[in-house]
Amino acid sequence: MNHRKVDQVSVLAVLLFLLAALLIRSRVESLLVQGGMSPGIAADLSYLVVPVCLAALLWPLLRHRAQLLERLFRCESVNFRTIAYAVIIGALLRLVYWAQLVVGVSIGAYSDVDAPILLRPVFYFACPDLSVLLLGFFVMSLVVPLVEEFVHRGLIQSSLDRRGPLVAIGVSSLLFAAFHRPATWGYVLFAGLVFGSLFWKTRSIWLPVIAHATTNGAAQIDWRCLRGRWNPPIEALPLWPITASALLVLALSIGGLVFILCKKMPGGKVSPRHSADHRARATRSIT
Repeated sequence: MNHRKVDQVSVLAVLLFLLAALLIRSRVESLLVQGGMSPGIAADLSYLVVPVCLAALLWPLLRHRAQLLERLFRCESVNFRTIAYAVIIGALLRLVYWAQLVVGVSIGAYSDVDAPILLRPVFYFACPDLSVLLLGFFVMSLVVPLVEEFVHRGLIQSSLDRRGPLVAIGVSSLLFAAFHRPATWGYVLFAGLVFGSLFWKTRSIWLPVIAHATTNGAAQIDWRCLRGRWNPPIEALPLWPITASALLVLALSIGGLVFILCKKMPGGKVSPRHSADHRARATRSIT
């Protein structure tokens, strides 16, 4: 079997296992809702079955791949400085999300014909019960980043390493976006490219996990605590001063991400035991 076929089978197997785990999660979520649990709590609790199902399904692939797991979870590139930069990357990604959202509303790309017209935005905080909030943070800021980074960067991107960074990062990012809601595909694709570049540069899964956890943690405040409405009338659009300000924030945020990834994040250090032809080993990593 040639290398191309081996890579395809590896990625396909991981995708099928992830899909199976998510389908099981969906079924568990439906059962919890039918049992009287609120949809929000059911969505969080049901996700806890995903890592369990993935571990069981991936075990035949990974049980003889101790070196792969060791490489993925290496800590040689992880220190206070790189952790701080990973947190900044996660925060900047959230700024990118908000900036593009404001640009979209201010030019009329995002609108809701059924919502009341509001020229000026109205926002306020109203958080749920502390137990609900903590559950959401635990699932979305810890479990989800670990699962998604391990699958999309650790397994899928690693299996495509020999094809170079453009293919490895690009394909893993596209697949990462495909497992999210269509309305978020553009932003999630961009986030996947950032996480993939961070993993490629540092060769440690921990730093993408930290960046992912940071941006998801910030998103939890939006989803669970922040309430707001802004639906300017069509005749008032575009709102050029707001658009210009949001575009500036967007450009600065993207520029900050590129600067940190290219100039501040060190390249992964390969120990002598792992120095011989990393890409050749990556091809065999999850075949």
